[in-house]
Amino acid sequence: MTGSSVLTDYFLSPISEEMKAVDACINRRLTTGSDIIDSAAGHLFKSGGKRIRAALVLLFSRICGAEQRDKAVEMAASMEIVHAASLIHDDIIDSASRRRGLLSVPAMFGPKVAVLTGDYMFISSVLHGEDGDISYLPVMLKGVSDMVQGELMQLEGSEDGSIEEEVYFRIVEKKTASFMSVCSELGAMAAGGSEDDKKSAAAYGRSLGIAYQIIDDVIDVAGSPALSGKNSGNDYFEGKYTLPFIRLIQKTGGAGSPYIRALRKRTVRGWKIIQRAIKELDIVNDCRSEAEEYIGRARGELHNFEESVFRDSADKLAVHILDRKN
Repeated sequence: MTGSSVLTDYFLSPISEEMKAVDACINRRLTTGSDIIDSAAGHLFKSGGKRIRAALVLLFSRICGAEQRDKAVEMAASMEIVHAASLIHDDIIDSASRRRGLLSVPAMFGPKVAVLTGDYMFISSVLHGEDGDISYLPVMLKGVSDMVQGELMQLEGSEDGSIEEEVYFRIVEKKTASFMSVCSELGAMAAGGSEDDKKSAAAYGRSLGIAYQIIDDVIDVAGSPALSGKNSGNDYFEGKYTLPFIRLIQKTGGAGSPYIRALRKRTVRGWKIIQRAIKELDIVNDCRSEAEEYIGRARGELHNFEESVFRDSADKLAVHILDRKN
């Protein structure tokens, strides 16, 4: 059902065996004997995916000195399943036909099956308590709650036409950064790390998550569909006011910007106008510079831990976020 992560081959070799164990755990949990559940739940994992959230759990469990991998592997699988479920629900909301180069779950199985499959996956991730230990649940559920709040805030912003940077970063904090922060913190928890360990791990994940979302938004406006597996301009046509659009407005007169009208039209012609302006005004590099600042903060948190191959991998992961194409 699941495919291996390209990240594992690149620089996560110190946790490659754990990553394979996570894939096996996901396969086991999502195999129910029901053809429709197994097919729909497993579909999103066929293309592999980056498994960054699983990697965060595993890396910080080892950075904080975990000797036993089982608890971290189970937690990592839970977080990947939650993430996959959220993507299925995203594709329903956005009416997205493709995900990771394949048909999306709603497009392939229909919205009713997609909704129920996503729900099942959420429940599955919560029901599998690690050795009966449910101490991790409040942390995990906070990440899920924040993610849902972030999505709702983004929908609200799309409807009321909010184009403020402060609003954007509040959404990113909830939608993406909180969940990655929780993944890192859970890794420290799995290792029995100190409060300082958990705090630094969470701070790393938070900054990484913000940078990740900024780069995601850059890929949407300037990336290659062949590499990203998604159509360019999705955010524009869905009315999402991401950082590239906000910086474009800021650079061209703020509330008096001539591009506000094109942003709100959501037409093919309007997208071409916006895309050309983003290129001419070097908005992409402006956004990348913002992401670099957050990556710098994430890497700084790693100095609070002892040197190890796992800390080195977390550092390389942070650098990779800036260079990713999908």
